[in-house]
Amino acid sequence: MPDGVKKRAAKSLLASGADQVVTLAIQLIQVPLFLHFWSKEMFGEWLVLTAIPALLTMADFSFAHTAGVSLIGLVANKKIEEAIRVHRCTVAIVGSTVVVLGVGFALAVAFLPWDNGFRFAEISRPEAVAILLLFMVQVGCNQLAGVYNGVLRSVGFHHYTVGFNSAARLISLMLTVVALLLEASPTIIAGVGTFALAAYLVVTIYIAFQKAPYSRPIRPELDKKLAIELAKPALVYSLIPLAYAINIQGVITVLGLVGTATMVVVFSTARTLSRFAITISEAFASSIMFELGAIIARGELEKARRILRKGQAIAVWTTLFSILALALFGPWAYSVWTRKEVNLDYTLFLVLLGIGVVRALTSTPVSVTRATNLHQSYAYWYLGASVIGVGISYWTIPAFGLISLAWILVAIEVVILIFVVPQSLRIVKETPLGLYSGVLRPDFRDLLRRRRPAPAASRPEDTTQEQAP
Repeated sequence: MPDGVKKRAAKSLLASGADQVVTLAIQLIQVPLFLHFWSKEMFGEWLVLTAIPALLTMADFSFAHTAGVSLIGLVANKKIEEAIRVHRCTVAIVGSTVVVLGVGFALAVAFLPWDNGFRFAEISRPEAVAILLLFMVQVGCNQLAGVYNGVLRSVGFHHYTVGFNSAARLISLMLTVVALLLEASPTIIAGVGTFALAAYLVVTIYIAFQKAPYSRPIRPELDKKLAIELAKPALVYSLIPLAYAINIQGVITVLGLVGTATMVVVFSTARTLSRFAITISEAFASSIMFELGAIIARGELEKARRILRKGQAIAVWTTLFSILALALFGPWAYSVWTRKEVNLDYTLFLVLLGIGVVRALTSTPVSVTRATNLHQSYAYWYLGASVIGVGISYWTIPAFGLISLAWILVAIEVVILIFVVPQSLRIVKETPLGLYSGVLRPDFRDLLRRRRPAPAASRPEDTTQEQAP
């Protein structure tokens, strides 16, 4: 693996790993923190409320991501003028989308009887409306920050985007702790998170201006022809975060409708602890995804295959070791974490760990589709499986309990492994056998040594490049 690629991948891996640690730490800290200051019922109602706008946070139209992937290819091939057009068009599209979506959501929350299906006893309707509106502001900040994150990735600063987001969430957590100590209301706590995300947006735009001069000034320019070109992959890609939202937050909403607040807490805490294994494979996938996009855009498919195989081997083995550790020490960690106020369903926990096993096999190859805007198959299969699975859980949870929901989530991941991974690998002319055989015979020596450049006279002239399909 070339030293330049190795260095950028290492920085991205470090940032992504730190981000996953921050995410897990926040989730681990929040549960005992809120349970200490709030009742279990109020915490369950808070989780349901946060799930509603979270669906919108993850289910955007994905123009920011697809434009960011396009920017990586354009900058890699030094097409700066075209990159400027794409960026300004993206600012116009995402900015107008945020305004329209925000106004529509505000009207719906304020005037529609959205809370009729929920059993809220601790949080009043006016307070719930204020919380949802504040979370909607957070949605807008995330969307706009995503545009400038794409700009930073295009010039090789993916680790900056991840680091800024992690810092914003840590600051939000610290302010939340202070607010809880001062016995602040749930509305104030939601406002604290909104302030942190607004600051994150401002910092991201400022750094993007410094690292990628083509992104300044902020000048939205809607190019209809370009917008249509971006809309095709963007609208399809938006199904992926929508499916993720249904998979993560949709099940909480279903539990809020057919179960109790206690069931929400039991399932959420068990899944949060089990997701530690998933965060490892996701960190490796995200650390190489945008680097892969630039390499594939240049037609260097052999280099892409080498990176993919090494990334897959690292993701699988580290994930399996973490799953073993969680299976052995998870119950003890859970009791300490929840201060023994919530009982762990160990069978449920083991099934949820099974999601991590399957995800370790899918995260890295699927990242190829996301890095090249060739994600149609992944989007359709993931959304379809998630909608059907979570829809079925509406009837299985009352009949068979939380364990049925866990098995449904495992089945969704298996669908991706069977139907999406082979198609993803065709982009770099790889096969599942070639990818996974490297897991059984991993070779990490290339990652540990620094490659010495060959003398100029001895370097072979290779003028041929494979073309991605």
